Amino acid sequence: MKIFYDKDLVKIFKDQDVPWGTENILLVDDKKASSQYCKVLLESMGYKINSPMDPKTALANFRKQPYCFDLLVTDYKMEPLNGSILATTIVGIRPELPVIAFTGHPEMAYQHNVFWCVIPKTSTIRQIGVAIRQVLDSVRPPVINSFE
Repeated sequence: MKIFYDKDLVKIFKDQDVPWGTENILLVDDKKASSQYCKVLLESMGYKINSPMDPKTALANFRKQPYCFDLLVTDYKMEPLNGSILATTIVGIRPELPVIAFTGHPEMAYQHNVFWCVIPKTSTIRQIGVAIRQVLDSVRPPVINSFE
């Protein structure tokens, strides 16, 4: 597995015309490698990332400052709370917060209407960047699946 550094990602983003942003994202994935990869990827796009690996810690962080975040990006399959339960709880606190499932199990995540968008972990860097930018720039759409 090749480890990309920020300068490598910036060149890739420019070559692929990846959208940028400055918003604050709460990123939750209980797998260390996936969490770190996604954090570096999103930070390289300009986003500010808070990335606790434990969903319960993420929920506690959100409860302390619910208006600090512009977007929740969560894995679906996690313990002890799956992404749907975490997202539903967070949206119960702040209903207008956009939520994206970034998951290796998109077929499971599509079943839950709490997600504004489902991004498969197999997506390209450009697909990830475009999907995040579309969600942040939109009003609540139906669940979109732009990768089929």
